[in-house]
Formats: sequence, structure tokens, C-alpha cells
Amino acid sequence: MTFEDFGENAMVFALYIWLELGPAVNSSQVLSDLRFMIEKRFAEGGIIVPSPQRSIRLDMDKPFRVEVLRSDAEGAKG
Repeated sequence: MTFEDFGENAMVFALYIWLELGPAVNSSQVLSDLRFMIEKRFAEGGIIVPSPQRSIRLDMDKPFRVEVLRSDAEGAKG
């Protein structure tokens, strides 16, 4: 594990792993399970990872314009 950087609200670490997986093993599921195990160990150690809170304020004094745009992929289909 390496300490990569300081983020806006974080200390950024990188964990490098090497796994030899069989063809029937879902690597995404293995990585998800690993993250849940890390989260569980953090909780057992009393480590809380806070999420930043944001406030969003909409100025509704005037109506605002909403447009629905097609992506290039959708435009090419039809």
C-alpha cells in the first residue's frame, strides 16, 4: 500500500493486489468483496469515513430552461 496524495477531503491510498482467478470467478465481485472487508475492518477499528455534505440552492425567482439532448450515438441510430 502506498500513500498517494491528500485530496480535498481525503487521504488517498493505493492498494495493489495480485490475484490468480479461475475462468468462472467474477473479478468485479472479488474486488467488491475486498472493499467490503476493508470497510468492515475500518468499522471494527472505530474508523469512520465521512462523506462531504453539500447544499444545493436553486434560484426559482425565474423559470429555468431545460433541454433534452441526444447523444451522438442516439443521433446515429435514428
